[in-house]
Amino acid sequence: MWGQWRLTLRKAEHALKVGRLDLAAGYVARAEVRSYRQARELASRVALALAGRAEEHLKAGDSQRAWIDVAQAEKLDGAHDRLGQLRQELVRHTLDEATRLLKAGQQAAAIACLDRLTKRGVNTAEARQVRDAAAAWQSAAQQARLGKFADAIELFEKARGLMPDCEPLEESLQQAWSARDRLATLEAELHRALAGHDWSAELAVADQILAIAPEHVQARAARRRAWQAVGAPVSAIGGGRRAMIGNQQNGPGQALTVVRPGGSPAILGDEANAPNAEAAEKPGQRFLLWIDGVGGYLVCLGDRISIGQPAGWHVDIPVMADLSRLHAWIERDGEGYLLRAVRPATVNGHSVREKSVLADRSEIVLAKGVRLKFRRPNPLSTTALVEIASSHRLSLPTDAVLLMAETLIVGANSGSHVVAPGWTREVVFYRQGEELWCRTAGGFEVDGQACHDRARVTLSSRIRGEGFSLALEPLES
Repeated sequence: MWGQWRLTLRKAEHALKVGRLDLAAGYVARAEVRSYRQARELASRVALALAGRAEEHLKAGDSQRAWIDVAQAEKLDGAHDRLGQLRQELVRHTLDEATRLLKAGQQAAAIACLDRLTKRGVNTAEARQVRDAAAAWQSAAQQARLGKFADAIELFEKARGLMPDCEPLEESLQQAWSARDRLATLEAELHRALAGHDWSAELAVADQILAIAPEHVQARAARRRAWQAVGAPVSAIGGGRRAMIGNQQNGPGQALTVVRPGGSPAILGDEANAPNAEAAEKPGQRFLLWIDGVGGYLVCLGDRISIGQPAGWHVDIPVMADLSRLHAWIERDGEGYLLRAVRPATVNGHSVREKSVLADRSEIVLAKGVRLKFRRPNPLSTTALVEIASSHRLSLPTDAVLLMAETLIVGANSGSHVVAPGWTREVVFYRQGEELWCRTAGGFEVDGQACHDRARVTLSSRIRGEGFSLALEPLES
């Protein structure tokens, strides 16, 4: 009778013949056959077939699958010359891809690309140089967002020394030089406004500073202080939602005049402008986000989100509970969120007379028992998550509500807006004008079309990649 090892080799031979290379590789790598000469010869043939498939993947631009095949082939026959040549081609391809990403201004994607190369045992001088350039550029951009332009300029120049003749990098450096001088003037104006308690001037100057340095700590604090002083939210920076401060220089305790995007003035702090059921607007644009293996989410794109019963009239967040048809609003500002109560509500145990600031992990209670948890998972993003903590449910088959600002992150990290355990890369949805886009490192598919790094999506798109699958579904108002 044939030994068990011969039967295993016959299975491996058949798998190789019909092109099931992964199965064949598994058979010839088994402990009971590895010591036999026939198994070693067959392993070499399987390794060559895997190398051939890796070349096909590389020609198609799918370096991820090519690397997987090369790694598997090397375990079977690591000494083969063809594998060595193919590995060098893949290293060159990955370095070129990282350089292209970096010259496109995508530092994080370039670093992720090079880190994958390091995990595969590649640590060449060229790879280290490109990664050092990407890291310096990324740090410089972060310092610039904070308004620390002296540090940013130093880091930009370091990156330029490592990667000369990079036009986007040179532009970033020149912008940092210009912004440094402009910021010094604006900071002096902000200090004068703070000293004089001139809330209108403080908001206007803080807006200008944040347009240059979006994470400028002092400007954000000044803007929040002015926002609280006037008792109502001010507009977001960018994205077409910025309100324009009027020409009046209002003193402490006076109402602040703001021009709405449509052109009509509103007096912030005026009781008459508080939202109510009679003055309710139609719900904003929404869609459902289905994440395989994670759950479903209602995504609201508006800055003003209504909460109430699903019956009677349409609300953005319809809760199956004993609530009023319009019970409350959640309003987003560039710096945070407010809850505006139309009917009884509390925030962290304190009754809301008209409005209350929402911080990360705030607990909202509507009526007598509807408990909502408000989360800001990522401190660098204004997008928020609202979960129902009581036994009530939405009228939609979803797990929670996402209030999407500029970005929405799905990934394995705790800072993601939706945590997807086991994912090896993040998927980020972001707004670009009136369009919705998504990005992730490497290749993926949108509606069956191959994409790389980023792509425009619709509210009915299906997105697939290695280890993840998501779908968007439009939701009628």
